[in-house]
Amino acid sequence: MKFLIFVKRYVKTPLFVIVCLCSLILCFLYQNSDLTVPGNIKIGVYAQGVDDGLTEKLLAKNSYFKYYKYDSLSSLQDNVKKKKISYGFSIDLSKKVPFTLYGSDDKFSEVAKEDFYSTYFEILSEKYTMDLLKLNKDEYQKMFDSQIGRTYKFKYVDSDISKIFPLRESSALLLFISMLLLCLDYFIITDRSEFFATFAGRKNKALFVLSGMAVNFFVFLPTTLLGKSVSILNFAIYSVILLLFAFIIVSVLDRDIFIKSMPIVVMMSVISLFLTGIQSLRWAYLLFPSNSYVASYTSFLTIVVYLVILSIVAILLRFKNQLSMKNM
Repeated sequence: MKFLIFVKRYVKTPLFVIVCLCSLILCFLYQNSDLTVPGNIKIGVYAQGVDDGLTEKLLAKNSYFKYYKYDSLSSLQDNVKKKKISYGFSIDLSKKVPFTLYGSDDKFSEVAKEDFYSTYFEILSEKYTMDLLKLNKDEYQKMFDSQIGRTYKFKYVDSDISKIFPLRESSALLLFISMLLLCLDYFIITDRSEFFATFAGRKNKALFVLSGMAVNFFVFLPTTLLGKSVSILNFAIYSVILLLFAFIIVSVLDRDIFIKSMPIVVMMSVISLFLTGIQSLRWAYLLFPSNSYVASYTSFLTIVVYLVILSIVAILLRFKNQLSMKNM
């Protein structure tokens, strides 16, 4: 019953209006914005020895990735570190593992690998067919040109299938900021409400943040589902993580400290989004709970570790609060 009362109160606050507007604006931007500009993701390629024409094929390829040839591996690695290029591939067909990727991250490195490997597969399939049918290059090309018209043609229904937009990052960050605003709402109401100044009121702080986070979850869920390959489980766990984080904040911090630190936390959370591609600062990226959702798509262990640690802290705080209330 109290949960529904808190929910009813929350949906009448200006904070709920702000959360809804954020979700709608994010939805509008996703539907009307597309960052898929050909060549906006640069990839370096370095080949050691014979590469069977793979480098030249990549350089001539027309895709969302722009490939650049490097004469030395050290130069390629240096440009990846300096972010002059997004990723780098080294090729050595004499090795058991012929390809090495530099600059792997949570964004487009997996897509880049697919683009790279599909090009190499074209070369392998050409060599295999020529060896199998005992054809020379001209004979193979003549057969290829005569048969290419008989291949299957596809009708592309989802026109935004290759849309590039930071939906996961944006929704995760906005939900994190909404959680902080919910904590601010709690601190404000504790100063204004006689109920929350009482013993019974302080016992309901967990229920208060739960009601707000539950509403925020359902507000942002439809927008999050607009993206491709979305895991509702990951998003639900992330919401639980933010719920535990909110409970820890209202249990440990006082209003003045929270208000002074909140702008810094928001600013650092935004900045941390740009640390994902810097391997040496990967630890700093994962320090912020707002990044655990995005990182979970690369390693589910990340979000599980966050959940376990915050659960333990929240349980200990709950136990401590109960002991304090019994001694009063």
